[in-house]
Formats: sequence, structure tokens, C-alpha cells
Amino acid sequence: MGPERSNQYTEAGLRELRRNCIMHVDMDAFFVSVELRTRPELRGKPVIVGFPADRSVVLSASYEARAFGVKSAMPMVVAARICPKAVIIEPRHKLYYEVSGQLMEVFESITDLVEPLSVDEAFLDVGGAIRRLGPPRVVGELIRRRVAAELGITASVGIAASKFVAKIASTRCKPDGLLLIGPDETVPYLHSLPVGPCGESARKLRTSSPGWASGRWRTWRPRRCPPLRKCWVPPVSTCTGCRGGSIRGP
Repeated sequence: MGPERSNQYTEAGLRELRRNCIMHVDMDAFFVSVELRTRPELRGKPVIVGFPADRSVVLSASYEARAFGVKSAMPMVVAARICPKAVIIEPRHKLYYEVSGQLMEVFESITDLVEPLSVDEAFLDVGGAIRRLGPPRVVGELIRRRVAAELGITASVGIAASKFVAKIASTRCKPDGLLLIGPDETVPYLHSLPVGPCGESARKLRTSSPGWASGRWRTWRPRRCPPLRKCWVPPVSTCTGCRGGSIRGP
């Protein structure tokens, strides 16, 4: 099977597939998913991983808990108030790091080009694995199957020509999904998104912009990426501060 697969691609075909071979693989509610392996009776219920203390924060929340508005880093007292029926599990960090190590071994068996971002996510360049394993979509599905079979948790996979877009893709296909955004689809896809999901730009605005803090950004409120991309720089800078031009892009 290996030799057959390695011979089925022309050089032109390989070049085309390698245009879109960057993956962002991210586990779904990682800490919660690890805990549910030994507590299957909690599947389908709101579950929160965190210490049940007044000053503690949510470390991970199941999607059932997120439906009530529970989010990571939210104070536990707030999470308990908005989702009173949630089951709270104290974290077991040693276990999570063990599973993380197993996860990275799965990634490294696919490709040598692995860039871990945290305990439960990484970027992978699978261009060198195409002859052996197949096109990027096939490789992505293989990774999802192996993570589910070997680790008992689910993963979401975004595939694109760049890390930036692959990260957006994995976020948009959660939970337990796969989204491939081809090179020719990238700009139209990004133009369809609200400004928020366009990635680091929104986070930079929220954390470092005097315009955001003062409310000017909320007043202007560009809804989609195209208006922000095409806007004349001075209005952007007025709302976002001196870094406005840098987030506008070409």
C-alpha cells in the first residue's frame, strides 16, 4: 500500500497538494474530555474542570456547560451561578500532561514538523507525509481517528495554506470536526467572517487598544472583515490607536 500510494502522485500534483498542507489540530474541551474517559456517565451533561473555591477559575468546560455561557478563565463563582447543575471536577494536571505527551507522539508519527502551542494543540506541516499517507484531508481524518481510538478524546482539525487560516478553520469546525480552506477559497472565506473570528487582530484590539477601552471601536463596529480591510487607515487608527494601521492589512 505504501509504494502504491507513493507512486500515485505526479510532481505537479504534489506541489498542488502541498500548497494547503498546514494543520491546526486542537482537542475539544481537553481537560473535560480526559476526565470523561473514566466517568462516561457524565457525557451529555454540563461538566466543569476547576477547583470549587471562590477565587478559582474555570480550566475547562464541556460544550453542554458552554451552552449556559460558561467559559475558560471565568471565575468559578460565576460559572456555578449561571450553570448550577454543572458537575465540578477538580483538575488532575499530571494526567493531562501524560495524555498530552501521548497526543504529541501521535502527531510526531505523522510528521516531523510539529509545533506545539499548548498541552492540547499544535500546528503540523504534513506536506512531507502526502506520498505516504495521502492528501491533507485524508491525513487530517487519520489524525482524528487515531486520537479518538488511542486516547479516547476528540479533536478538531483546520487545514489551510497558513497557520493563521488553519487556526481559524479548526475553531470554526469545533467540536469534533474538520475544515479545509483551500488557497483559492481563503480570501472569500475570510471575507464572510465577522471581525472577531479573524484571529489575533481582534485580541490585539481588546487587550491593547485605547480605542477599544474607550468605546470608540464599539461605536464604529465593522461587522465583517472586508470593511476593515478596505477602510482608509486614519479611521481605523482613530478607533484602535497607533497600531490601527498594522491590523488593517494590505
